[in-house]
Amino acid sequence: MKSLLLAAITLCVAALVTAEDKPAESRKENPAAAKKKAGKKVAGKAAPFVPEKVEGVSEEQLAKIREQLPKAYMSAGAAEARKRLAELKEQTEFASALEKKDMKTDFENATYDMRKALKEAMIAADPAIEKGAVDRVFAEIENINRERAEAAKAAKGKDAPKGKTPPKPFPFGEKKPEEKK
Repeated sequence: MKSLLLAAITLCVAALVTAEDKPAESRKENPAAAKKKAGKKVAGKAAPFVPEKVEGVSEEQLAKIREQLPKAYMSAGAAEARKRLAELKEQTEFASALEKKDMKTDFENATYDMRKALKEAMIAADPAIEKGAVDRVFAEIENINRERAEAAKAAKGKDAPKGKTPPKPFPFGEKKPEEKK
């Protein structure tokens, strides 16, 4: 029995050692997974998303923006704007629907301040970046995020039960059934 166990452990160790000896190029890996692994981190979070192509923005400008955006997130102005957005998000946690609706302009202003701070930081770091290109990239990011939110909302709606929700059982809401005599 011991020899069988020892043989099994030896085979497992040998398999692990040979798998590690293979070069990384020979291992087949999903390109999307490799891209995620290679993703940058900014302040402990994933780097901001920049689309592969944006209409009206050259590849050169897009590459510069892609390089400078994570650095811009670390700037003082962007940190202050992120803090303001986080405060607004905390305020909405227990707010009513009407209060949330009233806060829409506050969120819009905070988002505008965030975009402005990022744009200024990127242009300060690399003056070759065009202001119009940054605006187009931000608009495209906003469109993509809006589409994702709508898709998530639609998917969430599909899972919801249709029609009226069933009444709760007796101890929680429905009247106590009368006993038959």
